[in-house]
Amino acid sequence: MRFFPNIRYGTEQYPEKIARRLRAVNISCWLAAIVPACFAIVRFLDPERWEWGIGNALFAIAIATIPLLHRFGPTVAPLVLCAVVYAHLFRLTSLLGTGYGGYVGFLTAAALGMLLIGTERIWLAAALAGAAAGLVILLHAIVPYDTGRLPAATMLGQVSINIVGSTVILFAVVFYALRQAARSEAKAEREQERSESLLVNILPPTIAARLKDRRPVRCGLYLIRRHGRLHGARCRYCA
Repeated sequence: MRFFPNIRYGTEQYPEKIARRLRAVNISCWLAAIVPACFAIVRFLDPERWEWGIGNALFAIAIATIPLLHRFGPTVAPLVLCAVVYAHLFRLTSLLGTGYGGYVGFLTAAALGMLLIGTERIWLAAALAGAAAGLVILLHAIVPYDTGRLPAATMLGQVSINIVGSTVILFAVVFYALRQAARSEAKAEREQERSESLLVNILPPTIAARLKDRRPVRCGLYLIRRHGRLHGARCRYCA
């Protein structure tokens, strides 16, 4: 019985390079859904603000189900994730004020955009980062610091949760990406060592050393053992 979701969900049909990036999207979605889910529980327990819990609950569900979109393409889920997060943060910041700390979420999403979308579409990641910067500037221009909808102590709690949540998500996703990159490098090094070992066993040591160092090889006559006797053999490519 599994108590945690499978981070490989929806990524099996993609090449490993793309699948690694989509698994990072899954981690981001499920971690990001925890914060609004906790807010929803707190709001539902508050008789005066229980209706606020509906919005948080819907946002948590929307974020948690984004990995279902992997079937439509490798960029659909990351783009939808950024769009949903941007819309939710813009709405909450407009209601509560810029002191709510929503700009932290914008900056986190912008930082993760490159990692989740990939360097193959750098222009798209740059557009998402630019949109995040523009929304933060716009909110600070038109929304007051505190709209008075929440007490000061509650507002401080909201800011603290936003900062801690964004830090945890950023750390977890970057850690996963770096660990996957280290594993790929280790695998490539093992394959290179295996190839070099086969090269040494097949070719004469001097030729193997030249090929290993990427130096030109001068073909010539070499002795090989066949049926217990030495025979002269010339490179079949240059004979």
